[in-house]
Amino acid sequence: MEILSPSTGGRDRVEKRHHYEEAGVKEYWMVDPKRSSVEVALLDANVKFSSKTYKITDTIKVSIFDDLTIKVADIFSNPWLENLTSL
Repeated sequence: MEILSPSTGGRDRVEKRHHYEEAGVKEYWMVDPKRSSVEVALLDANVKFSSKTYKITDTIKVSIFDDLTIKVADIFSNPWLENLTSL
């Protein structure tokens, strides 16, 4: 999971995503405090990431665990992360 910031967001979305894809990381989350959204990239059968962006009202099913879901709102209810939205 990466917390995107203005100074590193582009690198996280392009360079790191590419490296994680090549390394076979099954699931890569990019949390965007400015947009209150989470982009989840999942490795498919062709060893390529496919992505979906979730908004604050969504719940995400964590693909690598059978019974785990996370509400996007819960991610942004963390006081530390709330401070990042002002960046």
